[in-house]
Amino acid sequence: MSSVAIIPAKGSSKRIPRKNIKLFHGKPIIAYSIMAAKMSGLFDKVFVSTNDREVSMVASDYGARTLWRPDGLCEIGEPDCGTQFVIRHHLMNMETKYDYACCIYPCAPMLSDLDLHFASKQDQFRYVYSEGVFYYGRAKQFINKPDDFSYSLKITKDKFIDINTESDWIRAEKIYTKLHKVAA
Repeated sequence: MSSVAIIPAKGSSKRIPRKNIKLFHGKPIIAYSIMAAKMSGLFDKVFVSTNDREVSMVASDYGARTLWRPDGLCEIGEPDCGTQFVIRHHLMNMETKYDYACCIYPCAPMLSDLDLHFASKQDQFRYVYSEGVFYYGRAKQFINKPDDFSYSLKITKDKFIDINTESDWIRAEKIYTKLHKVAA
């Protein structure tokens, strides 16, 4: 069975400028998502979907390939710019067809390879997801029904946070420090 990870990371962010490549404990925050995907060994390829050259360079530095995202899939308010539709677009336009796909959010520094392995074992569901962290499922479901999520992982709030504001960022740094016993 073939599997692909796609990390949607546009270059702009209204609330936290350049959020996807902002340093988080010494690394661009997107690096943590890329490293978790690569360390899991679950994926034939790890891609970053972006419209930004700097994001693409950071992705390459950490071993991910770039998928260039059309502008219409970058603008808030566009009908098809949600991450599910970004993944759908790329899966439909890839030369290689995959059996499974995983959308990993770029700002998920506490995500581990073990979390991804746990999700991959939940195959009886069309999708497994943890809001603000990742979606995992059969590629044909991303293509045919991109907004049909059927099962949510029970992941503790003290491990994951959807980073949208500066206060979320600060809270995430504190959680990371506590989980990994590193200096603040």
